[in-house]
Amino acid sequence: MKIFNSSFIKIFAAAILVLVVAVFFLLRPRPLEKYREANEIGGHSVTVDVCVERGRDSKKVSRVLDDVWQRMRDISQRMSSTAADSDIAKMNRSYQNPQQVGADTVEVLGYAAYYNKMTRGVFAMTTGRAVGVSHFKVLPGNIVELTDKDTHIDYGGIASGFAIDQAVQMLRKRGFDNFLIDAGGSMYAAGLNCNRKPWTIAIKNPQNKNRIFDIIEVSNASVKMQNQSTNVTLIAKTALDSDVLASALKVLNSQQSVALIDSLGKKYASVAEYRDRNGRSVMVKSANYKNFQIKKQSR
Repeated sequence: MKIFNSSFIKIFAAAILVLVVAVFFLLRPRPLEKYREANEIGGHSVTVDVCVERGRDSKKVSRVLDDVWQRMRDISQRMSSTAADSDIAKMNRSYQNPQQVGADTVEVLGYAAYYNKMTRGVFAMTTGRAVGVSHFKVLPGNIVELTDKDTHIDYGGIASGFAIDQAVQMLRKRGFDNFLIDAGGSMYAAGLNCNRKPWTIAIKNPQNKNRIFDIIEVSNASVKMQNQSTNVTLIAKTALDSDVLASALKVLNSQQSVALIDSLGKKYASVAEYRDRNGRSVMVKSANYKNFQIKKQSR
């Protein structure tokens, strides 16, 4: 058997080392850069941050976002509760006068029974003297008819979430996995941020909006933030979920709210402000909320 000399072994080892180093540099993830666009949709400011590998064609991101903006505008217009020519207006004229609407308008209407059950009857997507999911019916061909003249359909607590979820699907189908959509307090955080870490979101102190109550981190989750009418922060799997559940928590007491959120599993969490028996403000957290906390601030 021929014995390789030491010089050959050294050269071979050096070649292997160079190969390993080359493979390492070729396969390691490139740094991510943030590409941001903002637009006005239905009277609300919407911002999308997309984290893309350095050197990737930014024009492709822009083209995809052009389609996202168009889709969100279309949903906003057709599901508007104020526009006279919207699908909502058509449906609210449909008592004994069936109306044809868009396929996705019917799709959202189909969620009514699901969310009505999830929220134990709190969410009905209807207003008026007769409320409830039993007061409308969907016929073949995307035709809707109200079965009670005192019922009106209102997508106010769900249209924004549906639009965000549609944008999420479009971005993912076009090859983008790391992005943040912020639509005036309704958010969806996909994948990781541009530092390849979960997205971090600050929750403001309800008594002092200039201070931070808490900081959470999320990935592939929706967050519905506090607004002027309620101090609720809701974490859920989809923007539809967070929209509906945040609306439900506005009318439930603290025990009912926690019971509802805890029943939905580990991907759901909430923190909300309530008043105790003495009228003092207390922040009530669901069981899984602690899994999203990364830094607690003094109130």
